Amino acid sequence: MAGLYIFRHHPAGRKASAQDRSQTAQEPAPRRRLAQDDEKAFTLLEMSIVLVIIATVIVGGMTMFSAALQKRQLQETQAKLAAIQKALLDYRVAMNRIPCPADVTIAIGSANFGVEASAAGDCYNTGAVKANFQNLLQATNGATTSGSTTITYHANHANVSIAAGMSATGAGIPGGDSLTSATPAQGTLVTAATATASGLTFTFLDNVEGMVPTKTLRLPDDYAIDGWGRRIMYAVDARFTAGSAFIANPTVDGPPPPCTAPCTPNAATRMTVNDASGNPKTTAAAYVLLSFGPNGHGAFPRGSGTTPLTIPASRISSGSVNADELKNCDCNSATPPIAQNTGGIFGVFVQKLATQDSATLNHTNDFDDIVVYGTRADLHSPTESGAP
Repeated sequence: MAGLYIFRHHPAGRKASAQDRSQTAQEPAPRRRLAQDDEKAFTLLEMSIVLVIIATVIVGGMTMFSAALQKRQLQETQAKLAAIQKALLDYRVAMNRIPCPADVTIAIGSANFGVEASAAGDCYNTGAVKANFQNLLQATNGATTSGSTTITYHANHANVSIAAGMSATGAGIPGGDSLTSATPAQGTLVTAATATASGLTFTFLDNVEGMVPTKTLRLPDDYAIDGWGRRIMYAVDARFTAGSAFIANPTVDGPPPPCTAPCTPNAATRMTVNDASGNPKTTAAAYVLLSFGPNGHGAFPRGSGTTPLTIPASRISSGSVNADELKNCDCNSATPPIAQNTGGIFGVFVQKLATQDSATLNHTNDFDDIVVYGTRADLHSPTESGAP
């Protein structure tokens, strides 16, 4: 009958009959395949979208985790440096001196880990525990001169400045026992020397460096380790470590060297901390605390157990070529980093914000050291009178 359509209805629960299945099977095969292919294509597209979303979430999560970790490591380091500075001030008020550095190579499981060097006032040359680095240039007589003056120096120390066109001669001066300069220059003596010089100038430095003496400061051992798991370094003017140094040395700095006993440290003869432009923030740092930051170039690792570290083999290298980082560690870019001033430190540090140089392969010209320091004024006791 025209216009009359008959619909087959299968009551619920009744399976399609053989006739029904036969009619379904008679549908054109291409139509069935097209429907199946559409379902497959849609499934693959869905999976691709889901995978992209998952990858984006993972990358974003890793980036956020890395940033959060770096922030935590920096905050941990800054908190420990602040605690060490407070402990140094407390120690100075109680003892009228600040401690020598600890030996950075002593194993963290050793009883002497974090114990200051044995010989107060010297810290380096004698005693069972010694600081690791020294920069000492002392004059027993003489001063800047345009004539000839005999000056005695100790071994392995820098900052012997030669005026333009002048020369210095004497035992212990490298280069055939003579040092000449067409332009102003600095040299490093290799042994104790008595030099007769014309136009010779010198700087009086008495700086030693090692690890933070946490046990002496009554801090937990972990405070010697920064947020990146490396040992925090501590450089100090050794004269402030002598017994009753802050009583013997008045609140107003004394005259420049030569220094006669009792020796009063002069502000112009202490450690220098420069800014990003190379200008001094201070030339009178009594101590400097140093973390080598995320890249750790020049740092000493935490270590474990009773196995001591060694110099230079234990030092960490990131291959840094940044001049300011190399100045802070007084080392080169090698693996392991080698000290540039044999047996000593230069007594000049750089404190500035972290910088990144993306143009340098592997960011080897980045700067990420963290430097804090204290002057005689920062160590001024409330009970002292007069200017710090």
